[in-house]
Amino acid sequence: ITDDDLYALVVAPLPAGVRLWVMMDCCHSGTALDLPYKVDIQPNGNSLRLVKRDIKRGGVPESKAEVVMISGCKDSQTSADVQALAAQKSAGAMTTAFRSCVSRSITCEDLLIKMRDYLRRHRYVQVPQMSS
Repeated sequence: ITDDDLYALVVAPLPAGVRLWVMMDCCHSGTALDLPYKVDIQPNGNSLRLVKRDIKRGGVPESKAEVVMISGCKDSQTSADVQALAAQKSAGAMTTAFRSCVSRSITCEDLLIKMRDYLRRHRYVQVPQMSS
């Protein structure tokens, strides 16, 4: 399934007023939904900016929904597996970072920064991405 297919089948049909959160903890998933905005963390590691991507949709309408995706890594990277928290099964490194960092009051900005920091501290090279 291509990113174009995922956008056309999952995102584009959503009506205004719908909010969809997507987590993709898989290899090469950085822009998996082809969403128009990508969060770019500045070199200082503490400030963000939204970058508008130029995406050719080939006749597929832009979604009216509010969609946020957190992906396990950049498009050029792979996502690692780890021993899950207090379990005997493997889990994705990004999913483990998410579970360790998420709280009811955390902002999207802080969540992404903390997840990246968690993975860096645990010696993973993958860099989670956020897009909308």
